[in-house]
Amino acid sequence: MKQNWIFCLFSLGGDRVNVKDISTVKAALILVLEKAGISSKLSRIHFHCLTYHMILERTGSWKNSATSVAMGTYTAAKFACDTETLIASNHELRFTGTDN
Repeated sequence: MKQNWIFCLFSLGGDRVNVKDISTVKAALILVLEKAGISSKLSRIHFHCLTYHMILERTGSWKNSATSVAMGTYTAAKFACDTETLIASNHELRFTGTDN
């Protein structure tokens, strides 16, 4: 998967992405949406790793993004922590609609 992601970004003229740096991942996702174009059927893109999940979408395209990213994060945390019950104080959930 990582090799496919890197190939896709290079093909679109992007730079190497450090997944530990959320801002570079966000910039890469924006590049993918921009290169797809406004008339493209691609209207939402999702990236996840064990430490975070991110969804970028075109305005007004989707109604369930907050729920989608929250459930993805919840499911990944259960697997990563090898537990059926998550302790809320061990996790952080942030959702921002138009965060830079």
